[in-house]
Amino acid sequence: MLAFRKQTERPSTVPSRIAVKVLTVSDMTFFDVFFKRSNVGGNQKSINLNADIFAKLFYPDYAERAAGRNIKDAVSVVILGPRPGHPYQIARHITKGTSYKNWRLNGAAVPDPEDEAGRFDHLAVGDIAILEFFGDAAPESVKIVIVSGVDDPLLHEQLKNEMPSTKSMIAISRDRLSELAARSAVAGNHPIHVLLDDPELEEILELAHLGTEPAARRLKERTGKPLTRGDLKKAQDRAERVGDDGEALAFRLLQSLADAGKLTPVRWTAKEDAAASWDFETAAPGQARYDAKSTTRKFETPFHLSAAETAAAAGDIPYHIVRVYDLTEDGAKARISQPIKEVATTILAWSEKLPPGVLPVGFTIDPACLQWGQPAEIIRPDEPDDFTPPL
Repeated sequence: MLAFRKQTERPSTVPSRIAVKVLTVSDMTFFDVFFKRSNVGGNQKSINLNADIFAKLFYPDYAERAAGRNIKDAVSVVILGPRPGHPYQIARHITKGTSYKNWRLNGAAVPDPEDEAGRFDHLAVGDIAILEFFGDAAPESVKIVIVSGVDDPLLHEQLKNEMPSTKSMIAISRDRLSELAARSAVAGNHPIHVLLDDPELEEILELAHLGTEPAARRLKERTGKPLTRGDLKKAQDRAERVGDDGEALAFRLLQSLADAGKLTPVRWTAKEDAAASWDFETAAPGQARYDAKSTTRKFETPFHLSAAETAAAAGDIPYHIVRVYDLTEDGAKARISQPIKEVATTILAWSEKLPPGVLPVGFTIDPACLQWGQPAEIIRPDEPDDFTPPL
């Protein structure tokens, strides 16, 4: 097994700001249908955001900056539930008066969507709102999933059991929320999925990002968690991070083989020339080129080969793929392909049959198309080593 120092910085995990809120009589005034039929005194049309969770836990710096001021900051709100349906987007405010302890999600009472009359009619005191806040320095948007005791008695009970008797709002982790959803056997189109980790969606997005047609079809067929531009951007950013990290791991693998005398000295070509059509190159007399293709998923996951990489692979200098897979914080596995000239040449030959003016930018490759060496396991050490990559 190989051990080596991590070469690229991985961004820290973005903290989750998810709260479970049992809706009180005053909270229910957030919904227009309840506000109109209730006898609640005053003119409140808001959900209370308990200060011990929202201010002290989720946004302590924001709360400190707000001290002594009347706050009214606009946020985008997306409501899902209580039944499966379209996300309902509205604009509201986070507010706090100087003389009040709690913060509020405030504004005009929320009417039913125009095309879903009666959506909130059957909500009752004691139903649950799960709120996820987005924005680091200050809240910028909020997703709310409504869980009704009428529509979801099992999930409603599971969430209620999480609440201490003296609390109407608590923080909850995404993992814990996933456990409760699984225990409640929620349907695949349940609104709560918008708040849960979605490994299937991540896998589809990774493949769709490469332009894989079956993945694009699966995206269209999904009826569960809605897909947003943020999901696509997240997939793209994640693919870039995985690619950078996997490239560093691939270099250390090749360097270890060179140290063992199994390869001639290795040069990290892509570090010197970002436009290069391969990542690494070994020196003559054993000159060869290597390109890293990385994934956190299994070895069999397809990868992208650009048109430029394909043309380079069809040349006279042997061109190998270093498949880095099962990549985690602890390390990864890797396999090195045999030279892929034959496959690349075949791809280029078929490309020449395309109509004039049609130029492919890349290809999705099933690893089964290539011949591979044995797997190598690469483990990150607990402490940095003294290795300095050669120029």
